[in-house]
Amino acid sequence: MCGTAEPPSSGLRPSSTSSISADAIVERVLAGEPIAFDGVTVVGDLDLRSVQTVTRPFRCTDCSFEGSLLASDVIFDRIVDLSGAAINGSTDLNGAVFRDAILLRPTLQRASSLAGPVSFALARFEGRAAFDG
Repeated sequence: MCGTAEPPSSGLRPSSTSSISADAIVERVLAGEPIAFDGVTVVGDLDLRSVQTVTRPFRCTDCSFEGSLLASDVIFDRIVDLSGAAINGSTDLNGAVFRDAILLRPTLQRASSLAGPVSFALARFEGRAAFDG
């Protein structure tokens, strides 16, 4: 992880100019850690396909993903909050299962944006799904 300060009391890591490698996020998910970032840049393709099941909350609000988000056939047991996220590569969530909410909503800073090809083919939503911005 590069330039990320200690998390504030909310648990979200601060914005400023911090970044984290996509591989470091995958390592945290594999270790069973919750993901809670705000305003960071994710460097590289975030490939969660090897994880199979994400058991903790996954929050990356106002994050900029330089690469793709790849999570086909991944099961998300808890909330996925990508509100205000900008994903510059492809977004592949084919066959993913969302047992809790998935949020791609606007924040006070910006709307969510998915620049590359996006696929939710055969994804299953068991909780709230909000894709309004």
